[in-house]
Amino acid sequence: MPSAGMPPGMAQPPATISFGYSAAEDRIIGVCAQGEASATVLLTRRMVRQLIAHLARLLDRSSEMAGRAPAAMRAEVVQFEHQSAVAQLSTGTGAAAAQTLSRAASQAPALLVARVDLTPQPPGFLLVLSGAAGRNVTLRVQWQDLHGLVAALHQQASGAKWDLDEPVPWLASAVTSPAAST
Repeated sequence: MPSAGMPPGMAQPPATISFGYSAAEDRIIGVCAQGEASATVLLTRRMVRQLIAHLARLLDRSSEMAGRAPAAMRAEVVQFEHQSAVAQLSTGTGAAAAQTLSRAASQAPALLVARVDLTPQPPGFLLVLSGAAGRNVTLRVQWQDLHGLVAALHQQASGAKWDLDEPVPWLASAVTSPAAST
């Protein structure tokens, strides 16, 4: 799902990724969309663990507000930023997860994600989910979308009872907060 077809300098439509869990495959299914293009991806437990850990540490290190806060307060500052960003996004559960699985079943074969690349591309990032034989899904995402991605993956992994480690302290606290469970 490359973002080809958009003239240079033209604003990209917002990217969305809806997640669901497939118990039969023991994988998280994501339906990625940007504009008219969409694709389905499959994420293994190992990939989700690595992705959550990497993104959470990136968000932890890249927070300008946390960088200015005293060391003892940094986790709370990033947790607040995380909750604020997630609250601004529409991260549905339940019915949205069922719709995700339904859409995924009706689409082309899903891409089993083997590699994830995240490249800064102001004003946001280029997220590339790669699979076998050079297939990939490319999305342009914003900083707050990364918070939403971490929250949604963490929520799906928790629901699947994958018992993933918490890579940063603020993520463990954020999962029990109302903003992260919407």
